[in-house]
Amino acid sequence: MTDGGGRDEWSSAMALTTRSIWARNQGGVHNPPEQLIFDGEDTFGVGGNVQTILYNKDGEERATHIQRSSSQQTAA
Repeated sequence: MTDGGGRDEWSSAMALTTRSIWARNQGGVHNPPEQLIFDGEDTFGVGGNVQTILYNKDGEERATHIQRSSSQQTAA
């Protein structure tokens, strides 16, 4: 789940735990393993279609979050 660019939450079905990963300067507190700060970006992105992928140190994909929004156009 993303909250508008500052934080993504990842749930592990196997461990049944939630971790929050915050972009830098977005209000998060670095408190591993529950909360981590990603210093590489100020935001995870905002838009209609956003995909965030979490890799481990070996380059293996460990989690993926896809956020899609749809809009309906109304007739004028």
